[in-house]
Amino acid sequence: MSGAIILGAPLPKTWPIVQVVALLPALLAALALTAPSGERAWLRAGRVEPRAVVAIGLLAALALPLWVTLARPDLTGPRAMLPAWSPTLLILAALGFAIVNAALEELLFRGLVQGALERLLGPGWAALLLQAALFGVAHWGGFPSGPLGVLMAGSWALLLGWARRRGGGLLTPTLAHVVADLVIFASLAWAS
Repeated sequence: MSGAIILGAPLPKTWPIVQVVALLPALLAALALTAPSGERAWLRAGRVEPRAVVAIGLLAALALPLWVTLARPDLTGPRAMLPAWSPTLLILAALGFAIVNAALEELLFRGLVQGALERLLGPGWAALLLQAALFGVAHWGGFPSGPLGVLMAGSWALLLGWARRRGGGLLTPTLAHVVADLVIFASLAWAS
């Protein structure tokens, strides 16, 4: 969760400003690829697929703490971004972070990017794999990080892309993403 560099200018290390500004070029490109009729299918909520949410959420709840335990990443930087609040306020912050971050990333990657790729390439594996690869690379410095983090985030994004198709919209992948973000927040807040 460090500051990004866009067009040679460093961005502040404040979440979600960095995320929103860094995603603007992709957002504009995806909007330009919107169907000529102006249809915004990428915004479709769809339906909740509870089994998919639980399965993908459990995978994140198992994989992320395992990564922290086995890879022993340096969490000093990300942990420094957490506020020094009471447990109650920290739980509220975790919920806020999880909901906003999941909504932003799902809107961009599964909504705009996957939607545009499906219009360009068709609804096959190519669009799913490409959006997953882009998501993985975008998380190089995230949580999890590094090459293993890219592989983990990319594999997880493949499941989120499938969940978008299965649920016919963004609700299912967004709910699963909220679970993962809560795990990330908890891992940072209570890491030793």
